[in-house]
Amino acid sequence: MALCLVMLLVFLSSAEPVRSFSPAEQHRPPAPAGAAASVGGPDDRWTWAPSPVPRTAFGVAMNSNIGTMPSFHIGAVRFWDSGTRWTDLEPRRGTYDWTALDRLVAAGQRAHMDSLFTFGGTQPWAAPDGPKSPYPDGARSAPPDRPADWDAFVAALVARHRGRINAYELWDTVNDRHFYSGSARTMADVVRRAARLITRTDPAATLVCPSMGHLRTAAGLRFLRDFAAAGGYSRRPAVIGRVTWPVSRPFNGPRNGRRRR
Repeated sequence: MALCLVMLLVFLSSAEPVRSFSPAEQHRPPAPAGAAASVGGPDDRWTWAPSPVPRTAFGVAMNSNIGTMPSFHIGAVRFWDSGTRWTDLEPRRGTYDWTALDRLVAAGQRAHMDSLFTFGGTQPWAAPDGPKSPYPDGARSAPPDRPADWDAFVAALVARHRGRINAYELWDTVNDRHFYSGSARTMADVVRRAARLITRTDPAATLVCPSMGHLRTAAGLRFLRDFAAAGGYSRRPAVIGRVTWPVSRPFNGPRNGRRRR
């Protein structure tokens, strides 16, 4: 299957503020070759010295479970639509099938790419009466009926891949009812529980807030505000954020991909 569209991440830690140039500056002759850049003068009060963009700022979402990594130059991969949803990994309560995820993680390591695992797609046995998601595997968009089922899955996944998965996105597109049909308050609790388990087992892993789209709609913005009010962004160490199409903004984090729907 084809890979998703390449996604560019802009790190806040290395972003350069926008600077307006006067007409005189726009026509200033270039500095001689090899000359050092002038930094710190009166015209440079709003500029930063140039710095390279790290390779992990460029990544893709994997849409294949075979483990073949992209042949073009990127620094990170995101595991979603790759045979790695909860429905794929825990077909029966307490019984796990790590085949596809192990293959993808190992391939990413061989290619020296950072990896992001995305949670989502509740197991049918964990929310039998919940609405079905768009996926053909029967995944539910509802949160699990028993928080203990969620805790057990997160704990098992992180324990197995500790030190090999670099970051965890705590749900996919939570303010779209096709992918999550629960409340913002419940999602905030889902995030807190997962964050606690992940940081306890793999403190070096990066936590990524649930992705959100539809931020130009009233419903989408209302979910975002309700999630924040319920403490969804208050977990420490800081959980960083990612938003999806149609709204984009700078991303603050070292190990993630961003995709368009």
